[in-house]
Order: sequence, then structure tokens, then C-alpha cells
Amino acid sequence: MLHPLQRKIVALRRRGRMADAVRGLCIVVAAVLFAIVALGAIDYLVRIQDRGVRIIFSLSALGVLGWTSYRFLGKCLFARPREVDLAGAVERTFPELRNRLVSAVQFLREADDDPTAGSAALRRAVIEGVETDARSLDFTAVLDRRRPLRAAALLAAACLLAGVPIALAPTTAQTALVRIGNPLGHQQWPRTTHLEIRRPVEPPAIESVSIRLIPPAYTGLPAANAERHIRALRGTRVQISAKADRPLAAASLCLENGTKIPVEIGDDGRILNIGDDGVPFVVEKSGSYWFELTDREGLRSEGDRWEIQAVADEPPTVVIERPTADLIVTPEATAPIRVAAKDDLAVARIELVYRLDESKPERRLTLSDSDSRTVDYRWDLAPLALRPGMKVQFFATADDYLPQSGKSDPRRLIVVSADELLARLAGRVKLIAVELRRALDMQRGCRKRVEALRSSLAESQRLQRTDLDRLQAAEHAQREVDLLLSGGGESLPMHVRALLTDMDNNRVENPLLHGQMASLLDELGRLERQRLPAIGRELAAAVKSARIDLEGQGGRRRVADSLAVAVENQNAVIAALELWIDRLTRSDESGGFILQLGLLLLDQQSAVRRTAAIGRRTLARRPSDLPPQDAAELAAAAAEQLELAQRTDRLLQEYVGQVDNLSYLDESRCRAVAAAMRAAAERIRLNQVGLAVAAQKRIVRDLREILERAVRGGQTESSTGDRAVEIEDDRNGKPTDSHEKPGRPGDQPGSTTERNKPHEKPDMERTRARMMRLWGELPPHVREQMLQSPVEDFPPKYELMIEEYFRRLAGGSEGRGERGERKGRREERREKREERGGKDD
Repeated sequence: MLHPLQRKIVALRRRGRMADAVRGLCIVVAAVLFAIVALGAIDYLVRIQDRGVRIIFSLSALGVLGWTSYRFLGKCLFARPREVDLAGAVERTFPELRNRLVSAVQFLREADDDPTAGSAALRRAVIEGVETDARSLDFTAVLDRRRPLRAAALLAAACLLAGVPIALAPTTAQTALVRIGNPLGHQQWPRTTHLEIRRPVEPPAIESVSIRLIPPAYTGLPAANAERHIRALRGTRVQISAKADRPLAAASLCLENGTKIPVEIGDDGRILNIGDDGVPFVVEKSGSYWFELTDREGLRSEGDRWEIQAVADEPPTVVIERPTADLIVTPEATAPIRVAAKDDLAVARIELVYRLDESKPERRLTLSDSDSRTVDYRWDLAPLALRPGMKVQFFATADDYLPQSGKSDPRRLIVVSADELLARLAGRVKLIAVELRRALDMQRGCRKRVEALRSSLAESQRLQRTDLDRLQAAEHAQREVDLLLSGGGESLPMHVRALLTDMDNNRVENPLLHGQMASLLDELGRLERQRLPAIGRELAAAVKSARIDLEGQGGRRRVADSLAVAVENQNAVIAALELWIDRLTRSDESGGFILQLGLLLLDQQSAVRRTAAIGRRTLARRPSDLPPQDAAELAAAAAEQLELAQRTDRLLQEYVGQVDNLSYLDESRCRAVAAAMRAAAERIRLNQVGLAVAAQKRIVRDLREILERAVRGGQTESSTGDRAVEIEDDRNGKPTDSHEKPGRPGDQPGSTTERNKPHEKPDMERTRARMMRLWGELPPHVREQMLQSPVEDFPPKYELMIEEYFRRLAGGSEGRGERGERKGRREERREKREERGGKDD
């Protein structure tokens, strides 16, 4: 049961809500009456015929009703003032309560046994005191009785205002109420007032328009319909068919630039045609257009204006995506070209424009004559007959159907010789070896960190915060190793792929190097798929377990297990890197020397033939008596021989004595060959051609023996084929090069002592296999030169090897009888050549 104080406050709240409800209802009714009277008066004076405006009037009346109901009725009906707020209002009206009524009301809402509310006796005393003082007070004095009275007066004024027209013109008032209540009805105002607005005479206008756009013929685009706002390509013809709302006497189409296009008017005077047979309407530039109409009564009008947006046909853009920069190639290379073209309509043709020399005209190579946006093309450079040192500038062009042409940024092909290309490839191999060493050092550093963490775990009983930091540092360092071995950008796989691409583009048929790089790429891929992800997973698991252990949940054993697995995989990565570094190092040392020595032998054989040819014209003449052309050729032959001597010196300086794998070579004999080359050059200069040719033949023979020695002595090179032969020899119980017994002092390669060794057959097999690989490593133009050289320039042993090589290529199509005939002819030519050489000497 409520306390007397609470009952008085509840009665006060009920009286206040009732007063607010009466006030709000009066205001709502008054506002609606005022709105209806105002809207009806406007409708009466204007005589509105448009139903849309009448709907707006009705919605306005409903809006006034809804807003006033929410504002003045909703808040008072749904608001519920708190007892404390009402008690505060009573205290402000009756100051004698001295702020005790609010406290009493709050105390009444609390339980007597509430320990947090203070003394129960004191609270009862306060409540009783306030109740005694409030018995004689009327709480309803708090309410403002003037507010409902003012609202009632406002309602009376509104009823009086609405009653006047009802009393004076009840029919008119009824019509106004019906039109506001039903805006879609057919209730009309009586047509008796002079204020009726007559409908004006409208000017002629366009009822409907049909527009058809015909693009330029070169685009190949079909005609299409368009809206009144035209967006079309420049040069587009526009056909317009329109219909007027009345018969017309004249019409024209006006453009913003002042042009007026006559319009063909149909027989009925309402159908308008533009661009069919008369003056064409062609889109040239952006602007606006409109119709100028004149009806048969002479009334003239300018209709609505519509926009024209003329779109320009931009020229195509073309970009050479590959190569991204100047490309270094050999004369026989194949350059990969990728061209991307873009056009707002279509690409008609893509061409490659190049110039071999500034003084020569441009040449064009059609890459695509269809609507291809990206073209991949392999440009065969062999038919261009390029020479080392040339720079071929090229760019791409793209044409559209207008026609317009776009041009790309230029690129250059820098033509180098096979020797220069081999040097660049060797440099790339060295770079790959350097990167492998860097990856090896980084991986060893990561393993060292992980091993240190394992030792720390073994010595301590629990993990420390510093151990977690060191573990995270090791994980970060391992990610750096992963990026180097398997990431993009400047990673090792990228360098290897670039090397293989250069070899393929330049047609370098080097099966040994290509296979080696392909195997390295496979090995890096295997590490990327297996070992490196395993290391990353285990280190991440170790970090997670270390955090768990630091939280006291136990994870030290899992950390140790993860680190052990990580170290195992790191050891595998290190072993693989060490193996490949050793392979690349040894292959680079011995293989480079053998290839360079083979090229030197080929050039020396060419020099012998050239010198012999010159000697036939200069025999028995003094140098001063020679014709200028012969003297110049003789000097060029001498310079060529001297340049070969200098190449030999550079080769010896670079390899012999500097590379451990070539320690078996006789440096003094190599130096003697270089000296003999210089002596031969001097004899050529003095026109002692017979002696010079004999000396050159001895040089060729010595170079053959040195090359043979290098090939046979290079068995320690880590090529797969050599190792396979050595393993096979071990299995069969045959001795390898490492088991050879040294010959007597003074024995030379090819001597009787060597030829009588019991294991000559496996040595010859390995020599033949190695020379077959070296033959494939030589550039194409060098092999072509060797094929064109006389067969007798090769010793019998090499003749058999090359013969066997070509026999295998031909699939064994030649019979033994034919080979016997060829061998007989070779022996006959060799005997004749030796007889001629003796006569020259």
C-alpha cells in the first residue's frame, strides 16, 4: 500500500497529464482548422485544376495533423514524470519543505533493512516530519492552469474562423472540404467568379523524337538508337525522326555554333525528318541542339535544348612489354618480343620497325594484322646478317582503322660476339655462385643461432624472455634466407631463369651448362617446397611454444623438439648449397678454359688456311714488290696471328697456374706455343709464308695436344656425365684417372708410352664423351666453321669422335662402306697435303 506522500504525488502526476492532454487536443484541432481554412481559401481563389497540386494540399493538411499530434499530444500522453522530479517541483513551490520531500520520497523507495541506506530510525523520522508538514499543503498548486485556458481560447478562435465561411457560403465551404478531403475526385468549383484563370495558348512543341546514330564506316560499328542527349564518335551521321503536337508551317534544327539544318516536313505537317536525303547532320564537336518550330497560325517556339557530346577517336597506344630494356644478343639469337596495344575502338595492325644502321632505311615487320591487343613474337635475327658491335634500334607501332598510328618507346639490340656472350654467361654463373655463397653464409648464421638456443635450453631449466627474443630473431633471419632462395625480385631462381632465357634466346647450345642450371633450378624448387617451409613451420611452432612456456603452461619440450627438426632441415639446405657451390666453382674453372682453348684452336686453323691462300699469290716475292691489295692482306694475316698470340697469353694468365683443376697442364709448353705464334706472325710479315705455314701447323698440333690433355685431365670436374662414368668404372673394377700411374719423365700426351697404357680404352671413351659435350657447347657459327674446315686439320682421334657424333645425329643412316670410302679419301687428301707442305718448307 502506498504511503500518503506517494499517493499525493501520484494524484499530482495524474492531474498534470490530464491538463496537458486537454491543452494538446485543443492545439491540434485548432491547427487543423486553420490549415483547412487557409488551403480552402487558396483553392477557392486560384481554382486549382491540377490534381497534383490538390494532392499536395491534402498531404499538407495531413502533415499539420500528424506533426501537432506528435508534438502536443504524443509527448504528454506517453511521458511519465518521475516521483523525484515531481517532489522537486513541489519543494520549489513550497519552500517550507526545505528539500526534505525529495529525501522522503527516496527513503520510501528503500527497504528498512537496507544496510547501505543509513539509519532506519533517522529515515522514518524524516518521512514522518515531511508527512506532518505536507498534510496542509495542496500539491496541485504546482500545476500551471493558464496553459490549458490559452489552448482553449485558441481553439475557440479557430472554430470562429471556420464557422464564418460555413455560415456565409455553406456550398462553397462544402466544396472546399470535399476537394481537400478527396484530391482525386471530380468536384469542381462553380464557374461564376471573375477570378477564373483561362488556359493560355501553348506554342508548338515536339511530342516524340527518334534518333539513330550511324558511326563512320572505318569503325565497322553498326548503327544504333540513341536518347535525346547524343554521345557519339566524331564523324557520326545522325538521323532524326520527330513528331510535333500540331501541323507546322516551317521547322529547322539549330546548333549551338549558329548552324541551322532544314527539316523535311511530312504531308500531315507533323512528321519531321532530318539527315535522310537532305542536308546531313554530322557530329563534329560538342554543344547543344534544339528545334525551332512555326505552326500554321504563325506561333513560333524554340523547344527544349539537348546536349551533343562529340567523342574523339584517339590514336592507339602501344608499349613494348618485353624486353623492358636494351637487349644483348648474338647475330644468331632469337629475341623475345611482347607488344601490348590499346585503342578506344579496334587495333588494325601492329608492326615492329627497326633500323640496322643510321644510313639505311627503316624496315617493318608485321606482328599482327587483326584486332590483337597483345602479341608475343620471337624475332629470328639470323636472316638479318648482324655483326658484333652493331646496335639495332627498334620500336613498335599500332594503327587503327581511321587510320591513326601510335608509337612505343624505342629499344635497342646490342649485338655481341659469341666470345663476349660466353663471357657474360660466365659472369652470370659467377654471380649465381656468389649468391649461393651468400645464401650459404646466411643459412649457417641462422643455424648457429638455433644451435645456440638449443644449448641454452639444455643448460637452463626454463625459458627466459631473452630466449624468446633470440628465437624471433632467428625466425626473421630464416625468412631472409627464404626470400633469397625462393622469393621474387633479385632471388636466386630469378637469376637462374634469366641465364637460361639468355641461352635460349641466343641459341647457345650448351647442354652441360643448361642442364646444370636446370638442375640447380630444380634443387632450389625442391628446397622451396620441402626444406624451407619445414624450417619456417618449426621455428614458428617454437616461438609459439616458447610464449606458452613463459606463461607457465609448459612448452619447453616442444620448443626443443621443434628446434631439433629445424636444425635437421637447415643442415640439409646447407649441404645442398655447399654441393652446388663446389659444382659451379669447379665447372667454371676447367670448363671455361677448355671452351676458350677450343675457340683458339678454331681461329688458329682459320689463320693457317688464310695464310696458305695468301702465300699462293705472294710466293717468291719481296714484300716491297707486292701489289697493295696483297700487301694489305699479308699485313692483316700477320696482325691476326699476333692477336692470337696475345689471346693465348691472356688465356694462360687467366687460367694456367691460377686454377687448381688445371695444375696438370705444362705451362712452359703453353708459353712456347704463344712464342711460336709471335714468330709465325713475324714470318708472315716478311712474306716467308712457307715457313710461317709450317710453324702454324705445328702450333695447331700443339694446341690439339694441349686441348686433349685438358679434356683428359679435367675428369675431376663435377659434371654429371663424368661422375657417372667414374662410378661405372669403379663398379666394373676399372681404374680411373685418379688411379693412373705416372709415366716416365718426358712422356708427352699421345706418346707411345701413353698409347700403350692398359686402361687406354676407358680413357678414350671418357675423352670422346667429353669432346661430344664440348662440341655442343660451342656457338653455332664456330661449329659451322669447324664443319667447313678440311677434315685433315683434326687428328685421327678427333675425326673419329666427330664422325661418331654426326653418325648419331643422322640416326645411323650411313653404312660402314660409305664411312670406309670417306676415310680412304681423307687419308689420300692428307698425304697430298703433307707433300705440298714439304715442298713449301
